[in-house]
Amino acid sequence: MRKTLLALAAVAAFSAVPANASLIVNGGFESQPVSSSAGYQTYSGSGVTGWNIPFLTVDVVSSSFAGPAFEGSQYLDLVGLGSIGQIEQTFATVVGQAYTLTFAYANNALSTPSAEANVQVIGGNTLVNVNFAHDSSAPGALDWSTYTTTFTAETAATTLQFTNFIGGNNGGVLLDAVDVAAVPEPSLWATMIAGFGMIGVALRRRRQRGAMLNAI
Repeated sequence: MRKTLLALAAVAAFSAVPANASLIVNGGFESQPVSSSAGYQTYSGSGVTGWNIPFLTVDVVSSSFAGPAFEGSQYLDLVGLGSIGQIEQTFATVVGQAYTLTFAYANNALSTPSAEANVQVIGGNTLVNVNFAHDSSAPGALDWSTYTTTFTAETAATTLQFTNFIGGNNGGVLLDAVDVAAVPEPSLWATMIAGFGMIGVALRRRRQRGAMLNAI
């Protein structure tokens, strides 16, 4: 009986919180082939898995070219050719649900000492609209920063868009580990905590019963 209670409590605790899976496809840009000789590959249109490039080009870059990735072995340069570039992805959302957006960014120090870009989350209205800049990377040593914010979906489909507007010499802001995930509802956290409480109570009673039997 005790084992059954423990199992039920564990199920209640862990099933209360949904899997915190990313809604972004290829957020680490690991799915794209990169030229082994050049260390990067230029893409346009829908060439980057999961993403759309509305105009101009972007580069998928290997860690061996400009410096180690934030995670994995590849990342994105928002500028392929010139000094500007853009990439976007549309994903399914639930109206009224809160989501967390996170990503890592740096500047391509091989091309430009500083770069600046804009991130927007668009769904019904513009839910996020933030400029971010970076100037502390060095060739072979990318000084990655991270950005995190939350938004509440207003439509069943939401678009995440990055636009580089300050760069140079075919380089700009580097992106990696782009992630959007649903924020668990407070009621789910309460259920999870209650489930863990049930586990604690059952274990405490079991220890007390064992102590009483040993004392006899």
